[in-house]
Formats: sequence, structure tokens, C-alpha cells
Amino acid sequence: MDRPKPPTFPVVHVTMRPEGAAQVNLAGEHHLFAGSSPEDSREQVIAYATTQAVTLGRGIRMRLVDEDGTFDLAVYPDGAVQRLEQPSPSRRRQPALTAAPAPAAPRVVAAPVAPPGAIAREPIADPPTVLDAPHQLASTPAAAVAILRFSTGETHEFRDRAIVGRRGKHSPEPDGWSRVEIDDPSGTVSRSHAAIQFNDGELWIADLGSANGTSIRRGDQVVDVDTTSTQLRAGDVIELGVRVTAQLSIEAAAEVNR
Repeated sequence: MDRPKPPTFPVVHVTMRPEGAAQVNLAGEHHLFAGSSPEDSREQVIAYATTQAVTLGRGIRMRLVDEDGTFDLAVYPDGAVQRLEQPSPSRRRQPALTAAPAPAAPRVVAAPVAPPGAIAREPIADPPTVLDAPHQLASTPAAAVAILRFSTGETHEFRDRAIVGRRGKHSPEPDGWSRVEIDDPSGTVSRSHAAIQFNDGELWIADLGSANGTSIRRGDQVVDVDTTSTQLRAGDVIELGVRVTAQLSIEAAAEVNR
């Protein structure tokens, strides 16, 4: 029986090590499960995810990476595990942004509890790859300005391309990229979290291998963002990590310069 898909966040990220141990990351909180065998480690991880699901009172998503590939799963309070379908191929995409600044080591924080009444979301996209630096997509001088109004109270604008992340020490930006830095006491936004850029008059976003993911809320629809570029629209709400959002508006450069 198919069960309701859990909201996108939080996600239990699990990496199976060659020796059979399981490294777990939940919203920056790390655990190592070293069972007597890979199967034992997996059972311990499922038990941990089940405990989190009981705390939340609903299912929780889990992304497991091992030598056989990457698997998106849902774990429910009763211990049931369900494989999640792959995303619909109908989403409009551009080639992936390659080479993004390596994200900083995650800060250890308590695992957040998602708010009740979460909006139903699209299936999780293919897993992000931690990249080295954003690729310079062909672009023309932007005739528009992107304005991001963050839930932290900060407002930033840019005209061409920008890397969005938590304020703090970070790798230098590639040529032509500006930087949008925000305060995030929770530490769930990576220092190099997402790349946003204009291309042929349209605005696109890609996750840069962040620890806690990126998504777009568009009305009652939520779209998960991976390292493949996803188009943005004016009015979109960008969700960065677990607690930070940004309301997007796009205005003509001439209007902003007045």
C-alpha cells in the first residue's frame, strides 16, 4: 500500500562506507553506525530514522548512498520503509552547473522538526554531486535585476549571476560571480549553497551540493532543486536548508536604478 510521501525536509542522508559502517547526517547532526555487518549498520540506520519519524509524527525521507547507487526512501513511524519514485522527466532543465565551490563542513545543530501541515511535494530529484565551481553558462548582459528578500530580514539584488550562502569564511568565487551572504544561526544553509544566474533573459538556480538541500515553493507546488539548473519565476519562494526562505522578484534594471 502506497503511503503519503513525507515532506522534502528534513532528510536523513546516509552514506555507506566501504568497511560497512553508515555515516548519517540529519540537518548537520552527524552519527556513525558501525554494525557487525553492512546489513546490521543498515538496520541501525532504519531504527534511527524510525525514531525521528516517531518524533515528527509522520514519515521522514532518507537518501541512502552505497556502492549500488543512490536510493530515495521514506521511513514511517511504524518502521515501514518505502522506495520513492524518481522525479518526472517533464521538468524543464538546462545542463548542470559544473564546478561549484566546495561546501564548508556542516555545523552541528539539533535536528529541526518540520512544521505541521506541510505542503505535498514533488519526488526528490537525483542526488546532488558536490562540485568544485559554477560553470560559466553563456549569458548576455542582464536587462533585469533579481531581488531576494530573505526570511532573515535581509534583501539582496544582483544583475547577472550569484552564489548564495551562509555568511562566513568561504572559497573565492569564480570570475564573474558575485556573492549573496546571509545570516543563518541554525547553520542549515551551506556557505556555498546555491547558484542563481540569468541566461538568455531567464533566471535559473542549481544546488551546489548543499548539506540540507534547496527547493522552490510555487503556490501549492514544491519543486526540489538539484545540481541540474531549474528555471525560476518571479514570485517563487526559494527554500534554503531547513529554516531560511527567499522571496524572489525580478525587475527591470532601469526601474531599480531610478
